Amino acid sequence: MRWHKATYLDETNVLRHPVDSEAWKEFDKNHTWFAQEPHNIRLGLTTDGFNPFGNMSTNYNMWHVILFPYNLPPWKCFTDPFMMMSLLIPGPQAPGKDIDVYLRPLVDELKELWSDGVETFDASTGECFKMHDAVLWTINDFPAYDVMHIEKNICESILGTLLNIDKKIKDTEKAREDLKDMNIRKELWLQHDDSSYTMPSACYNMSEKEKREFGEFLQCVKCPDGYASNISRCVSTDGVKLAKLKSHDYHVLLQRLLPIAIRGFGNKDVYLALIELGHFFQRLCCKTLKRDDLEQLERDIVIILCKLEMIFPHAFFYIMVHLAVHLPREAMYGGPVQYRWMYKIERFLCKLKRYVRNKARPEGSIVEGYIIDECLTF
Repeated sequence: MRWHKATYLDETNVLRHPVDSEAWKEFDKNHTWFAQEPHNIRLGLTTDGFNPFGNMSTNYNMWHVILFPYNLPPWKCFTDPFMMMSLLIPGPQAPGKDIDVYLRPLVDELKELWSDGVETFDASTGECFKMHDAVLWTINDFPAYDVMHIEKNICESILGTLLNIDKKIKDTEKAREDLKDMNIRKELWLQHDDSSYTMPSACYNMSEKEKREFGEFLQCVKCPDGYASNISRCVSTDGVKLAKLKSHDYHVLLQRLLPIAIRGFGNKDVYLALIELGHFFQRLCCKTLKRDDLEQLERDIVIILCKLEMIFPHAFFYIMVHLAVHLPREAMYGGPVQYRWMYKIERFLCKLKRYVRNKARPEGSIVEGYIIDECLTF
């Protein structure tokens, strides 16, 4: 727990851990009494709802509250053994606004640990000390906050528009009418013919042959175990549609597979813009970041979005696409994204679901399984 003070080598321009973040340093500057004791714990807090029966139905919904210490080194920080489930809010209904009632005991304990502290024994040094804690930030399943959701939504819009997937495509008749109302890009205006109209092909539209080749490429992709799921299962039998992709599948597609899959298809400007977008997220999600690189990414993403605005219709640019502009600055404030995104929390939910042995009492099964696992670990 004293790693960040005792053995960590601080480098001015490098971000490897939340200890390098602006938020951590600003907190130490404002609360010097807290920073002077290396045993004091910086915590992250997250909460999310889930169905314990392994399906996506909302008929039964329970919520967990997890705390995790950031004092640990990168190879231990934000890993399963050190994620503490401090609260499990029972179902079947989501707590809604009443979540404050359930959180009150935890909040009171955290406030007591912040103000009064608790006498603790350090087995490594054989000394007693008064330990305090502080919640640095919370991690939420909000689409506008989390890198995971922003990346997923952007990639989903790109694939929906390229492959013309129903309910995912942004190039609709209304989008073409908007271009006419704004008197721009006349080559994309709807062409009316008596009682019907046609949509002229755009530079980002893929032909049926290109869609099939794209699907065949994804069906042939094989990734190392643990790197990604079997994306080939998400490709339709005709090879022209994608379905049931998870957030991490979009993460792998945008950063690694999409630039290769669309190579040689369509317009060169579309290909280069998507390559640059994938490279932006690839550099942003590195385990080690440099402040100079983040400042450059902050400038690059503006240019990348401008290029995309020259290619895709205006309907493509809803709020989730523009939120990418803020991600490099967010990394400067909070450190590498691996300590703040929801992937680890979602995987932890799968672990909790596996504890359910008695479907009549899912809460009891989860608590019992978690306590047994904790006893075996420690």
